[in-house]
Amino acid sequence: MRDNWPQMYQTINYANNLLKQAPKATKLSEAVKNKVLGHAYFFRGFAYLWLAPWYGDNGPNGGIPIVTEKTTLDSIDVPRPPSVLDNYKMIIDDLQKASDLLPWFDEIPENERGLMHKTAAWSLMARAALYAAQYDNSYYAKVVEYTNLVINSGKHALLSKYADVFKIENNWSKEYIMSVTSTEIDGSKLPGVIFQNGGFGYYNTWGYFQPTLELYNAYAPGDTRRKATILAPGDTAQFIGRQIIWAVNPSSVSSPSAFTFRKYLEPFKDADCVGKTVNPSSDNGTTDLNIPIVRYSDVLLMKAEALIWQGQNGDQLLNQVRVRAGLAPKSNAGKEDLKNERRCEFALEFGVFRHLDLVRWGDAKAAYSKPLHGYKVNLSGNSIASLDIIEVWPARNFDPAKITYLLFQMLKLQRARI
Repeated sequence: MRDNWPQMYQTINYANNLLKQAPKATKLSEAVKNKVLGHAYFFRGFAYLWLAPWYGDNGPNGGIPIVTEKTTLDSIDVPRPPSVLDNYKMIIDDLQKASDLLPWFDEIPENERGLMHKTAAWSLMARAALYAAQYDNSYYAKVVEYTNLVINSGKHALLSKYADVFKIENNWSKEYIMSVTSTEIDGSKLPGVIFQNGGFGYYNTWGYFQPTLELYNAYAPGDTRRKATILAPGDTAQFIGRQIIWAVNPSSVSSPSAFTFRKYLEPFKDADCVGKTVNPSSDNGTTDLNIPIVRYSDVLLMKAEALIWQGQNGDQLLNQVRVRAGLAPKSNAGKEDLKNERRCEFALEFGVFRHLDLVRWGDAKAAYSKPLHGYKVNLSGNSIASLDIIEVWPARNFDPAKITYLLFQMLKLQRARI
């Protein structure tokens, strides 16, 4: 997912051109200028926020080059700033400017949904501050400040059922803050790449992402998010109008862990979905389901994390998310509670990257040093006789400083080719 960098640099270029030229456009009304400038600031901040956590650090490598509308062509090859904190400061500044110019979501006409709005800007400010806090603890207070803007706006709320978040009918629900707007013609291909490779001959899904046994076991008994997120051997699902008993009927599955993701399967449910809610071309695989980038639960858990990391109580926020998942409230929730809550809430979500969570918590090296597991399914007729735990992915070595350096060198080489 970090390989979206070419689009991000193009976005930065488009934003810079708009910021440079829009104020000079004498034929544009002030309202249109504000709309243009608000989106330009928003998407420049968004693009840098997408790049900075992958390619920047607080040393030894530094941040990523900052190019703005004031950067001249002869000085375009700007050096890296000393720290990625310079990037996060700029991102927050851009998003603050955007929030001053953008409308509330409920002020956007229905036919313009997908355009940006105030609470989307504030939410990404909070995310930028959360990433910055791994290097400067004072940013946790800013996370609380920015999430409070979203919470106190009264514009958002959790849906009552977790599984309902991932239904087409709730693309623009109160839980929505920002998403990849998608249709059966264009948009995110994520729903088309997570299921069985070849889709059992019904539709050519690609099967690129598989859950692990470790993720499956991270969900506590009774957590409704597990069934909404993962198909385990023996679970049933509707796919192109057919009932699939996962790993039983059909028995052959492409997933080496014998798990697959259920989270984005809803558009594929009906027999007549192809051409209706799913792209007629399985080589494209887009659907009518928007793919979340920021949900209200993320805002709640960002604030809970900031409070807990400052030695304060985050129970009220964390428990809103837990209770919705069918779990009992926690008292005096600690860091490990928060970490697991994020893992279970945002599995395979676009923009809320678990890898970046692990890195900023300092947990990546230990997490990647452990092998990952799945099941070998043993059938007896049309039922599961037994499940053998098997190692699917071996342990890996992870050095964040080296990885960031190598990623940035790759980015530099590729950026030069644009």
